[in-house]
Amino acid sequence: MSTTSKHLASAFTIRPATDADLPSILTIYKHYVLNTTIAFLIHEPHLSYISERYEATKTRGLPYLVAVSEPKSTSTSDPDSTTKETEVLGYAHASPFKPTMIGYAPSVEITIFLAPAHTAMGVGSALMTRLLDDLRACKHVNWEAGHDEKVEEHAVRNVFAVMSQDVGREGARGEEAVAWYQRFGFRLVGRMEKVGCKFGREIDVVYLQKRLE
Repeated sequence: MSTTSKHLASAFTIRPATDADLPSILTIYKHYVLNTTIAFLIHEPHLSYISERYEATKTRGLPYLVAVSEPKSTSTSDPDSTTKETEVLGYAHASPFKPTMIGYAPSVEITIFLAPAHTAMGVGSALMTRLLDDLRACKHVNWEAGHDEKVEEHAVRNVFAVMSQDVGREGARGEEAVAWYQRFGFRLVGRMEKVGCKFGREIDVVYLQKRLE
C-alpha cells in the first residue's frame, strides 16, 4: 500500500521499502553519521549495516517505509525508449524497544531520517503519519534470547523516539526537534545527560513517548 502526498508543488509517495531502496537509504544515513551528532556511529557505515536492520525489521513484522519522488521520464539515446527515475527523499522504521525481552513487547522505538535537501517540506510529517498508522494496525513478532521457538505476536501500544541533543552546539535545533515530535502527540519523558560523545563533545539523549490507543 502506498500513500501519495504533495509538498511545495512536488509529489511524493510513501510506500514500504524494498531491497532496491537500501543504497539510497545508506546514502541518507551516511550523511548524518559523518556530519552530525544525530547518529552516534563514528565510522562510515556499510550497506550491510542498513540491510541487516532492514531484514530484522521485516522479520519482526514492523514497518519500514520510504518516501520517494514521483517518477520522472528520462530520455535515452533511443528515441523510443524512456526510463522512469525516482529519488528516495527519506525513510522511517520501527524496532523493538528491548528486542530480547518479551515483557517490553508492547513498546517500539522509531527512526526517521530525511535526505538533507528535502527537510522542512512535509516529507517527515508524511512519514510519521503513515508510520504511526501502520504501527496501530500491525502485530509484531517477539521472542526472548535462548527461547527462539517461543514466538509471540503483540500489538504496539507505546512508541518511543530516542533523540540526541548536542545542547551546547545545537540548542535551538534540538528544541525544535522535540517540538516537532510533540505535534504528533509525543511527550518528553526523560533525559540522560552527557551519555554520548562525538566530535569531542558530550551529548545528551532525550526520550519521547506516544501512547497508541
